Amino acid sequence: MSPRLLLHELIACEQRIRAWYRALGAKTDWPSEARFFWNCMAEDERQHLAMLQQSDRLVDLMASPPPLSEEVLAQVQAVMTVAEDALRENTLSVEQALSYTIAIEKAGVNELAERWIEAFPESVGWLLRQSGPEMEVHFRRLIDAIDALSSDHGLHQQAVALWNASHVPPSELGAAST
Repeated sequence: MSPRLLLHELIACEQRIRAWYRALGAKTDWPSEARFFWNCMAEDERQHLAMLQQSDRLVDLMASPPPLSEEVLAQVQAVMTVAEDALRENTLSVEQALSYTIAIEKAGVNELAERWIEAFPESVGWLLRQSGPEMEVHFRRLIDAIDALSSDHGLHQQAVALWNASHVPPSELGAAST
């Protein structure tokens, strides 16, 4: 698959993720804290989309094609299909949605986006990252939401594992680390 086609697949995944987060943020029968969290996640995805869409015009500046995995893209798409199906059933609980959110974030779309940006010269990559979300804030927001909205210890452990795997500089994790 060509780099540009892979980018378009990556953009399509990000669009699906953003739409899913927006749909969760619109669920009026959920607590306002939950809706706020998913609206913030949707905004992060909007920023991710902007970064990737801007890079589409700069593909000719890439030092070399990025090592993007079609398998990881397929995995992200499969996770999204399951999450979207659960949302359509209209029986999705906040805790289930948090679990799907962790699965989505673990699926590797953020790593693919980062690999894409790393294929550009350093200065171009830096400029593109300026339009993207702060990933430390993105993952911290997820941990804080799980702390506030879930009593499931397994979900807390998954969030901490996601944090640790994201290569975000270590910082105080608060209640999620207990």
